[in-house]
Amino acid sequence: MNISSVGRGLLVLLFAASSPAFAQTVTFATETSIGVGDTNYDGAAITITNCTVTIDGPHSFAGLLVQEGGKLTHSVSSSGVLDYLLVWATDQLALAGTNTPFLSHSNVVLSNLLVTDLVGAVVYTNDVDYTLIVNPDGSVMLGRTATSSISDGATVSVDYSYLNPVLVGLDLAVSGDVVVELGGAIDVSAKGYPAGTGPGAGRTSGSPASGGGGGHGGSGGLSLSNALGGFAYGQISEPFEPGSGGGNGYAGPGGCGGGVVRISATGSFRIDGAVLAGGVLATNERAGGGAGGSIW
Repeated sequence: MNISSVGRGLLVLLFAASSPAFAQTVTFATETSIGVGDTNYDGAAITITNCTVTIDGPHSFAGLLVQEGGKLTHSVSSSGVLDYLLVWATDQLALAGTNTPFLSHSNVVLSNLLVTDLVGAVVYTNDVDYTLIVNPDGSVMLGRTATSSISDGATVSVDYSYLNPVLVGLDLAVSGDVVVELGGAIDVSAKGYPAGTGPGAGRTSGSPASGGGGGHGGSGGLSLSNALGGFAYGQISEPFEPGSGGGNGYAGPGGCGGGVVRISATGSFRIDGAVLAGGVLATNERAGGGAGGSIW
């Protein structure tokens, strides 16, 4: 018999009102991914039919229609954030004496960093003309070396890219209607924290090892060997966090938590299909189930 502990989740609400005219309509009929920084479809009315469309990060659409056989979901992140958004920035830093000013952004991709004079005519060299200090919090400072060709007090231009962490989940602003037809789904089940991870992860204990259920909107269930369920966390009225994974059992990992749906619309919501953010029951003996995610 396959016995698993329970994960408890959190599902809440949505709101609504009228749609813009003359918006471009884009229909997806094959598997498609729209990343955090991909704005190619923003402003369009989106239709999904007979395929899965994965959307990450905040986006704005004129309308959203999920037809029969269509599914809207998001990617998984074991940390609860997606940090692959690549953004370019330019800072102008005055380098006087031994000061080391901060770049404006953290999580800098150092291999893409370029330091020049203000007109871009002179390119300076790392560890020859300047040094970089990367702090534990991800912030970066830049200073002159003792033998730098950068004049004391000069202002340099620093071009670089950086990773901008974005919370995992669907985060959609729709200026028209949201319609999920019968047989269509917005489904982020199992898109939350993997087994044994998350702020409400189920614990593992006992012999043979058993896992408690993941927590989120409520505490996770106790396992047969009294492994503790995960702690409750999150908000009831404005939920925005993924569900935590269940604890591992002796036969393998627990279930994943549910993901995140955040949708606001100025038009109406009509849900004849499904909107799901469920955690996953454990399939391995004595493992814990994942907690439900968030629907806001």
